[in-house]
Amino acid sequence: MAKLGDLVRDEVTGFEGIVLARTEALYEATICRVHRRGLQDNGDVLAGILFEDDRLEVLKENAIVGFRNIKGAESSEESIGEMQCTNTVR
Repeated sequence: MAKLGDLVRDEVTGFEGIVLARTEALYEATICRVHRRGLQDNGDVLAGILFEDDRLEVLKENAIVGFRNIKGAESSEESIGEMQCTNTVR
């Protein structure tokens, strides 16, 4: 089971990224939104892709630590969506 902040790989497509959102519902599959690290050429955040949790292989737990609000970000941090995360990897 993938958790928020885990580095994962989809077993079907090979897509790798960080779990930034997780949706659970009664009687339905758990869905994770997985984002690749980095930015597009125009500076926009790379789009996330939705995967069912049971298709995801966890490569590294807690791969991202230190989330904080974008207003408090420093220039040395990498932007992912509306959050900032340090490049710290456990």
